[in-house]
This record gives sequence, C-alpha cells and structure tokens, in this order.
Amino acid sequence: MALSLEHQTAVLESFLEEAVSVLAEVFRLKSILPSDIEDESSNYRSVFMDFSYFANPAEFDQKIEDNSTLKALDEEFGEQFKDYINHFSQFMSRLCSLIFEFSEYTQKYSVVENFFDLTWGNVHTLRSEILYHIGVTLVFLDQKFSHSTRETLFVASQRFGEKFTSIYFDTSISLLRERKDSFEHCFVYIGIDKKFVDNVIHYTRTYNLVQSDPTFAVKKNALIYICLWFLPNALREDLPLMRQLVDYFFSEEWIVSLHFELTANLFEKWKNCKAAITALNGVLTNDDITVNLQKKMEMIKSNKLPSGLLQLNEFDSYKKVILSYNHAIKWIILHSKDERCKKHNVTFDVFNHLMKLVRFEYKFKTSASYIVKNKKQQFESNRNRILATLEQIVMIVESARDHQKHKIKSWLQKIQSKLSDLEVDSKKALNVIEMLRLKIEEISEMTSENQKVIGQYLTTVLGQLDSLTTVYQLDNSSLGHLDTLCNSDYLWKCMRMWTEKLEDLLRADPVMVKYLFFKLMSSINVRLHGVKDEKKEMVSTFYHKILESYLKVVVQAIPRSVFIELDELQALLSDDEACFIEKANIKAVFQTEQRRKLAEKTCKISKLSLGISNMCLNKLGPVKIKPEDMLYDGLRKELRQKLQSMMKAVVPSSSFFTVIKQQREEISKLRKAFLFVCQQIGINGVQVWQTEIAQITVESLNSAFAKLGSEKLSMPLKTTTFDAFVIKMLQSTNPRATVFSMKSTEWWNQAKNKLEYTTVMFLIAHKWIPSFLLVGLRRIIQNFMSIHINELGALLMKNQNIVSTDNNSVDVITKSQEFVQFYNQCLPIIVKIGQYEVLNEALEVSINEHSTSEVNLLRATAKTALNYIQLIESKGNADSNVNDKFEKTLEKAGLLDYSNLVTPLPPYSKHSNAILVFCLLSHCLSTNVITSKKSEFVDSHASVKGIEKVVLAFELNHQFSSVLPAMCGESAGFMVAKKLCLDNIIYPYKNTPEPFLR
Repeated sequence: MALSLEHQTAVLESFLEEAVSVLAEVFRLKSILPSDIEDESSNYRSVFMDFSYFANPAEFDQKIEDNSTLKALDEEFGEQFKDYINHFSQFMSRLCSLIFEFSEYTQKYSVVENFFDLTWGNVHTLRSEILYHIGVTLVFLDQKFSHSTRETLFVASQRFGEKFTSIYFDTSISLLRERKDSFEHCFVYIGIDKKFVDNVIHYTRTYNLVQSDPTFAVKKNALIYICLWFLPNALREDLPLMRQLVDYFFSEEWIVSLHFELTANLFEKWKNCKAAITALNGVLTNDDITVNLQKKMEMIKSNKLPSGLLQLNEFDSYKKVILSYNHAIKWIILHSKDERCKKHNVTFDVFNHLMKLVRFEYKFKTSASYIVKNKKQQFESNRNRILATLEQIVMIVESARDHQKHKIKSWLQKIQSKLSDLEVDSKKALNVIEMLRLKIEEISEMTSENQKVIGQYLTTVLGQLDSLTTVYQLDNSSLGHLDTLCNSDYLWKCMRMWTEKLEDLLRADPVMVKYLFFKLMSSINVRLHGVKDEKKEMVSTFYHKILESYLKVVVQAIPRSVFIELDELQALLSDDEACFIEKANIKAVFQTEQRRKLAEKTCKISKLSLGISNMCLNKLGPVKIKPEDMLYDGLRKELRQKLQSMMKAVVPSSSFFTVIKQQREEISKLRKAFLFVCQQIGINGVQVWQTEIAQITVESLNSAFAKLGSEKLSMPLKTTTFDAFVIKMLQSTNPRATVFSMKSTEWWNQAKNKLEYTTVMFLIAHKWIPSFLLVGLRRIIQNFMSIHINELGALLMKNQNIVSTDNNSVDVITKSQEFVQFYNQCLPIIVKIGQYEVLNEALEVSINEHSTSEVNLLRATAKTALNYIQLIESKGNADSNVNDKFEKTLEKAGLLDYSNLVTPLPPYSKHSNAILVFCLLSHCLSTNVITSKKSEFVDSHASVKGIEKVVLAFELNHQFSSVLPAMCGESAGFMVAKKLCLDNIIYPYKNTPEPFLR
C-alpha cells in the first residue's frame, strides 16, 4: 500500500530527526568518554571484558566474585562510570530502534518512481539523508571508539544495566565487534532493503535533472560512498556501475569528507573491493593526481583575493573567487597528507592561504549580511543614485548638438520613470532592471565618439544597475547557498592538528581566530538542513559547544604564555620588607634596570591578556562566549598544573625537610608573582589561588591516604612530598609500635626512650602550605575515620549472634571461638580509628594555634550557617537542594569537616552492639595493651580513643558514660596498661555492667 506524499514526508521527517539526534549523541559520547575506559593502562583494565564474556557469563562473574580485589575493583568501576555506561546503553538502544524501524520502512516502500515529479523531490532527499546519517553514525562509532572500548562498554551495560532484547543484542554484537575486514562491511547485515539503496543511488545520479538543492549537492559524494557499503556486491563485482559512479563522483577526489571530524580514504577502504578499486585506479593515476595537485595550487595562486573596500557591482565575481578558492583549499587540505601527494614534496603553506580566504570570506559575508539586513534602504539609496546620474545625463544631452538628442532624452526620461516606480519587494524588479540595462546599452551605442562624457556616464549607470541587481538578489537564502557551497566541515578534523599554529595566530592577530571560527560555524547549519527548528536548535547548540571546546584549547595559549612570563617575573619582584637606606645608596637600591625589565614584562603580560578580548568573539551561534571567563579559567588551569608539578615532584626521602623548605619558598614566590599579574589584568587572584591550592592539597592528601593508608608502611627511596609527609605521619603514630603522651602531645616508641613524632611537624606543614594543609589533612583523616567506623558497624551487625540473651558474662563471651575471630577482625579497625582520632584532636589544636583568627572565624561562621539551613530544612521551610549545594561549596573550600558521614545502626541492635563494643575494649586492655610481644602490642590511649569514637558515632553514650572512666581512668594513658599488669587483672569486669543490661 502506497503512502501519500504528505504521509511519506511526515514519516521520513521523524526518521531524519531521530537519525540526526543519534549522530549527535555518539559525537557527545566520544567527547565525554572517560580516559579510564579508553586508556590501555587503566587501573580497571583487569575487569574490562570483551565479547568472550557472553560465551560463559557465569564463569566470568564467579571469577570476579572469588577474588576480593577484582570484586572491589569491579564494583568501583560499575559505580564510578554508571552514568556513562547507561548513556552508552541508551544510545545503542536508540540506534537499534532506528535501524529496525527504518529497515521495515525500506522493505515496505523500497522504490519511489517519481524521479521527475518536483513535488516528490523532498521525499527522495529525505530518504537519502536518513540512509546517509545512519551510515555516518556507524562509521563514527568505528573511527572514534576502538573495538576494545566498544566491547567493554557494551558488556558493562549488560552487566550493570538493563539487558537488551535478543534482536537488539545480536545487532549490537554485529555492529560493535572487531572485524578483520573493513568495518563498513557490517552495513549489509542491518536489514536495509537493497532496492531502496538502488533507488537512492539512482536518484542521486539524476537529481540535477529535477532540482538544484545545493545542500544535497555538497553531500552527494559522501552519500554515494555510504550507499555503496549497503551494496557490497556492487563494490566487488559490478565494474560497469562502479566506473560510472567513480567517473561522476570521484574522478578527482579519493578522500571524502563524511561529517565533522570524519573522512574516508577510498584507496584504503576499497582496497579489497575489486570492481571499485579497479574503477578508481582507472581515473586516478599518478599523472592525474599530479595534474590535479598542480591545478589546485595554481588556482589558489592565480585567484588574487581583492583588498580594500568591496564594490557592490563586483559581488558576483567575489562569489566566484570564493567558491573556486574554497574548492581548491578543500582538495589540498583533504589530500595533501595522503602518501600519493606527499611524494611530490610540494612546499605549499595551505594554512596561510586558508587564513587569507577566511579573512576575505568573513569580510564579504559581513558586507552581504549588512545589505540583507538593510535591504530596503540600500535598494532605495542605489536607485536614487542611478536617478541622479540619469538626471545629469539628461542635462548633458539637452546641451548637446546631436540630432538624436530628443530621442535619447525621451528614452532616458522613460527609464527614470520606470526606475522611480521600482520597489524592492516587486517580483518583476529583476526583469525591469534587465530591460533597463538593455535600453541603456542601446543608448550607449547610439552616442557618437564626440559624446564621450555621455558614454562614461552611461557606463557608470550600468555599473550602478549591477549594484542594484546585487542588492535585489541578496537575501538570507543566497547567503545560505554560499555557506553550503563553501561547506567547511572538513576543517573540524584539522583543528587539533593546527593547535600550535592557531595559538601563534591568536598571539599575533587575534581577530583572525574569530574569522576561522565563523567559517566553522557555517557548516553546522549545512549539516542540519531539513531538520525541524526545535530539534535543530538543540543539536546545533551541542555542535557549537564542541566548537567552544576547540576555542578553549586555542585560547589556553594566552594563560600559558602569561605563566611563561611569570617564571621570569618572579626574579624581578623586590621584597616588601622595610629597611633603612643611607642617602648615598638610594640610587643603587632603586634598581632602575630591574624596574625597567619589570615594566616591560608587565606591559607584555597585559597585552597578552587582551588577546582573548581582541578576538571580538562574543557568540558561537547560540553559545555565549565570555572572554573574561575564558581568561579566568585558563589562568586557573595553568596555576593548577604549575602547583601540581611543584608538589608532585619526586624527591629523595632523606632530604624531605630540605625539599619542603625549598617548596615553601617556591610557592611563596609563585603566589607573589601570580597575585601581581592578576592585579594587572583585573582578576581576583586571591580567590583563584585559594581555591586551587585548597583543592590540590586535599586531592594530594586524599590520594596519599588511599595509596598509603595500610597497616604496613615503608618509606621508599624516592617519593612525592605529600606521600612522604603522610607516610611519616602514619608510620610514626602507629599505635602498634608507638605510645602517645597526652601531656606533651608526642609519640614515643614502646620503651619510651625515643621520640618518634611530634606536633611540631604540623607547624612545619603549616609553614609549607599555610591555612590549607592542616585543614585538608584533618578533613581527610575524618573521612577515612568515618569509613573505618562504617566498616566496624557492618562487622557488629554481622556478628550479633555472639551475644546471647541469657548470658551476660564477659569472660564467657570473650573466650568463645566466634568472638576471637570477631576480635581479630575488629582490632586493626579500632586501632586505625584510634590513631586517626588522636591525630584529629592534635590537628584541631594546631589549627587553632597556627591559623589566623579570620580563618577560624570563617570556619565557625560556615558551620553556623550550615546548621541554620539544616534547621530550617527540618521544619520544612527550605529546599533540600540549597543545603546540599551549600554543603558542597563549603567542603570544596575546605571549611567543612567530615563529621557526619557515619551510617547509623538500627536502634534494635544497640543492646547487642554495646555489649560487643564493651567486650572488645575489655579484651584489648587485658591482652594487647599489656602484652610483652611487640607484634601484639597496642597503645592503650589509641584503643580507648577508638572505642570512644565508635561509642559516640553509634550513640552508645548512655551505656559507656560510667564504664570508660572506671576502666581506663581519665587520662587513658600508658599507665592504665601498666596498672592492669601490676594488679594482674585479666578482665576489669567479669560480667556485663548494669547500664548494658536491658
């Protein structure tokens, strides 16, 4: 059953919208692809799985389940990349859905015969566009995602997300798996009807006879290339057809631009297709390629781009120059890197010629856009100019002695009358202007040689009529037509390759970068031709954001240059310390040469900072560009990289303190120079500095704790300063090897004859990175402490059966086999919690001592504000999102402690948990605290502090309020263990104390 024209159009338009969206989505997925998934050296590589997983999924899953390390890594991978995996799964689902629905359409309506019916031209174009977009999406998936990445993502989507139906599953496997031959061979298996593809190819070959759609015209080579992969037999065996197609579409070009960042080399893609490669070799011999290359270069050299003011009557010739220049530049850029052109060793600066074209094209389009915007005024102005010239000619004719002057005057007056009635919105205006031109040419022929003045005036009128014709013909459609014929999507792939050239261009002539990006923008509307406005706006915004990302990479050259100058600037800044200077030495102290160099550097940096603003680029399509934000973000990025390189430098462990002192001086100098530069270019340097150094400090400490927070620590010969600092701190405060003294806040060895660690180290750290290191260190310690408390909570809930309802004997409980196993699991955790709590308290004291009063006041104010917002939220008067955002902001700024990250235990378990915690403490004080074996020793202060923190976190204060002082004394120090040993007490309590009983 045939569909009507309207129904066909509606169905195909919906397919096209979905195809355009799917193509944009795969582009987006590539732009946000996490490096840990793509990188061969990723930490998660051991849990990445290819399609062999589906042969026996239970075996693979069991292998991971049996290995605790793999299991933890697998869970971390699934959690960290859950959103991206889901997005990839949704993309594949949409792609498969589009393929199956469109395949069904092609099988029902494979042929549309109305080739020469203009009303069906749009239907043919839509059918071709949909097929093209599906093919390009698959090519993009192959070129931009490696087969291992594709397989990893699909397996992960099936393991962690919703499983595909069998038909979608099989199709996805076929599209994503690794192939020995060219990837495009999979096109034939997706179910597109071959008659439909034949129909599209036939229409593409003959469409010039029925319409002249320029947008379709620029895609015809790429469309034929895509279509042929749906007919692999034609590529392999149909030599007559391939000769026709190659002669018509690929007689000069063997590298085809498919889409943004996508190209196809026909010699490489068709090398195993006998008919196709034979036809291609027939028209593209080495001599043909040489001739083509020389012809394109000669075309560029011979087409001199006009300079100066543009003339309206020359706009047609300008268009021709732009089109021929664009065609030649495109051919050279696409083919110059191919080995067939490389062997000619042609030295041709294509980038420089492209910039010349870009400048002139922008100038032409800007002028044309102004005329279109003010078309009525421009038309009237040119018309009045012609009327004024004609009036002058009439006056000259009247004074002449020519016998035909009355006839000429009559004709000129009629021309004036016709011209006066001419309006810009008249449909017959172009015919009238052409008729007037012919009449003026006839008058010009009638004038004798003695009337040269009249002839010159008539020549001027003819030129003015050309200008009037240009104004009348110029409209948005004609400008769009020019954009289409000058389609620049092939340049997108060059942006990364030309980064250095563009950076140099930005420093030398910033506005040229703007011209180039305007040319790149024009290709977006060409690619989205035929898409409805709502969908077009959304997809267009995405592609413009991709362009913005290219621009940010180029613009980063300015902050990078500023930081290069910053390194030299540091030596030129004088110290601010006050001193007494003798009058005779003032000239020497003034340092005129140094100050002159400082002024030069300051001027150079100021000029560099203006480079972004000098681009005069405020918008990329719908995307707003803020030069000041780009400069701010660029400086922040460079500062971050600079600080990271300084703080992550590998140093010998033996010279740790020397390196810290050196880093402190370097950071101080960098800060001074950075703030000086920011002051010159109008940026809040203090804010940037504080934000970046706070984040780097916390990230570095967090990384160090994640790598080094284990029981067994050893100092490597070389390590980073942060790692060395954390190793030294954790190693020297380990409760299994040291004893903490509350009075002196020092850590001594077990024999108390050697000082291992002291809070003086915190003073050194404060001087190293003022304000931020201690605050960040305390936050991370609290975070890791909360993790261990939650870990202990899980063990408590898992071992509730150790405490029976009728048994309250501590002796019986602690000697049971289950408790011994439970205790061995809990002791390392309690010891670690205790160690972190002791460090936490010591850090709090150091922060209060060393930080400025303003920092303390700010931290207190932030905490009060957060508590107030939480109070309002609890009463239902505030949005919870506000609280979450405020809390994240405070945490990012280093003003919030990790004090409430513990997961509470169920109320019904408090009785059993209290008894278990009590037994843990009692057993620890009776065994590990008083043991003479170094391997079993635990510092009593740390163990009690660990229990105290657990009691507080799990709200067991009622049960332990009187027990802890009785068992451990107020100091809970080393003397408790000594006292227990002297009195020979095995258990401080034989039975569970009264507060623990129900």
